[in-house]
Formats: sequence, structure tokens, C-alpha cells
Amino acid sequence: MYFKNIKGLKLTENASNDKKELEIIKEHKIEIYLHSDYPRLKPQSNILSEIFHPNFEELWDDFNEYFEMINAAGGLVLDENNRLLVIYRHNKWDLPKGKVEDKELPEHAAVREVQEECGLAFCEIIKPLPYTYHTYALNNKQILKRTWWYLMRSNSNE
Repeated sequence: MYFKNIKGLKLTENASNDKKELEIIKEHKIEIYLHSDYPRLKPQSNILSEIFHPNFEELWDDFNEYFEMINAAGGLVLDENNRLLVIYRHNKWDLPKGKVEDKELPEHAAVREVQEECGLAFCEIIKPLPYTYHTYALNNKQILKRTWWYLMRSNSNE
């Protein structure tokens, strides 16, 4: 599987005609090459690509065959004044996150990673947020990273 200049990919059992959903994706030219044949492949050039298959579990399994899965967890951390905590790494601003260790729960990993990366003694989870997926290449492998996100609270005294 190969993606070039893609900003969004939706795997689904149902065709989407919801323009509001598509408006939130910035326009980019999309080229997709699949090694599997699906009943309906619908690249929507310049907006978002959608891959349709009547059986989502089969589609997801096929999609995952092309990647090594890495699990991560992190936080959207606010202080008592609702200021957002961000970190600077790899020449960009980011939210603190890191890998989930073997047999570690994502919520425990999120707290641990935020504390380690930001030097915090205290942070607590307020509520879970939606998880995200993104892909990248590392050491000639294609990685699919699932990140569990949590709304967290800390304080500015640290």
C-alpha cells in the first residue's frame, strides 16, 4: 500500500455523502495504489480518499497487513488556567505522548509519558478523548500508530 501527499483516508462500509465531514480536511492531491482489489475504490481527488468494502473487519485486516502496529498514548494537558501544555520536538510543536509498554494500559501509559516528557510530578486524567491513527516509515518499515488521547489536568506550579 502506498500513500502520497494524503491528508485523510477513511475505511468504511458505507459511502459518505456528508459534505460537512469532507470540508474539515484540507485539499490535497491524493494518489492511492492498493495491492488488493476492493468492490469499490473511490479516491476523491483533492479532498479525502475513501475505501469502501462491504465487510469492515475484512477491510481493516487487509489494511493492517501492510503495517507494523505501534500503540501510543498521550494527553491534552490543561493547567488550572486552562492553558495547554505543548512540547517542542522534531522541529514542531506537539502534544506529549509515547509508546505503550507491553501489558500496560493506555491510560497508565498516557500519565507516565506526560510525566516523563514534561517533568511533571502530578497529572490526572479527566476523561478519554478519541484515539487517532497515523502512518509513517521507520527503518524501511511502514508503521501504523494508534494513539489513545486523554484530557488531563496538571498545575502550573511544576
